[in-house]
Amino acid sequence: KRKLTTWAGAVALAWAVAGLTAAHAQTTTHVYASPGPDAPENRNLQNAIDASGPGDTLILHGNFQAWDAVPSGPTTINAKTNLTLIADATDGASVEGNWQPALYISGSSNITVAGIAVALHCNHGIKIADSNTGVQTISNCTVTGSSDLTNGGKRGILSDSRVTIVGCHVNVTTSHQGIAVSTTTAANSLILNNTITNCASGIQLTSAHGQAIGNTISHCTYEGIRAGNYTYSSTMILQSN
Repeated sequence: KRKLTTWAGAVALAWAVAGLTAAHAQTTTHVYASPGPDAPENRNLQNAIDASGPGDTLILHGNFQAWDAVPSGPTTINAKTNLTLIADATDGASVEGNWQPALYISGSSNITVAGIAVALHCNHGIKIADSNTGVQTISNCTVTGSSDLTNGGKRGILSDSRVTIVGCHVNVTTSHQGIAVSTTTAANSLILNNTITNCASGIQLTSAHGQAIGNTISHCTYEGIRAGNYTYSSTMILQSN
């Protein structure tokens, strides 16, 4: 009986150790842009994102381009949890898009993008799909539209799920919207202390539950803040803009 008990305990301990071994250890990884003008320079970043696990941090260095003579896909964060992308404090980092968004977040939860310069050419800067859960955070980013951003209707930051956008600078030319939070799945989003200029509309809230607080908006073709498409709600807060 004593031997059986000891054996059972050893098995339980082995399973426990195996479980601990299988758990992901959070890591911080420095990611550098691939050199060379002939290849999309977002490949190192995309590989690092794909290889990341829950709670990881990626520190970005340099200019990650997702465009070439042939249209290429966006830098995509798909099915990730608690992942942080942040620009290196010394080198800085930027992500450029081409025919698709510069950065696309889909099917993920609690993603943070911080301090990165985003350049949009023929599509949105950052697009956050409605398949995400939790709260995605975009902070202290600079989003800029280039002179070849000709077709209207693009957004510097477009979110179809709940998001916090704070401390960003958005300038995407007067044919496009600065920040747009759309669909009811983006309810309770917070747009806080951003600077938005040279846009068609500065902020568009099409969910009745969004909050826009403390934003500086100037030189827009149409509205500074556009709140519509849904019935006004007491949880929609427009304050100190």
